[in-house]
This record gives sequence, structure tokens and C-alpha cells, in this order.
Amino acid sequence: MKQEKMTHEERLDALLKGRPLDHVPFFCFSLGFCAKNVGYLVDTIYRDPEKSFQAQIWTKEQYGYDSDPFLFCHCECSVSENFFRSYRLYIK
Repeated sequence: MKQEKMTHEERLDALLKGRPLDHVPFFCFSLGFCAKNVGYLVDTIYRDPEKSFQAQIWTKEQYGYDSDPFLFCHCECSVSENFFRSYRLYIK
């Protein structure tokens, strides 16, 4: 496997500033893949924000893509403080 020269954060920063990159950034927007990858039903990603976050984190760690998890849920769902606490710890 090719050794990366930049961290995910450095790569995204360089992309936004128009600087050279070590490779094209990869963004995963396939929530269904994240669900299947960790053994959840696809609808779980859209019903349970905490499981969605976990699935995205685990898949990112496994495949090493550049994008951070994003929250997608229906407006009637409630998101617990634990979810946001976990995300704040992750992005530090």
C-alpha cells in the first residue's frame, strides 16, 4: 500500500487553499455502505443518529477515507447530548 504523505486534515486544507495534494481526497457519502459494512440495516442509519455516527467512524477507520461523519436524520428524530459529546471528542 502506498504511504500517505499528508494527514486527512492537511489534505483537505491544501485542497481548499489550492495547494498541491499527495492524492485526490476521497469522500464517502454512501451511508448505506457504512451500515452494511458494520452489520446494521440501512434504515438504522436514517433512524438512529448515534449508530449512524458510529458506522461512519468505523468505516472511515477501516478504509481511511478523508471525509468526516455527517448527520443525516429525519427532522422528527431527537439527537442526544451523548452524540454531540462523542463527535466533539472525535474531531479534536
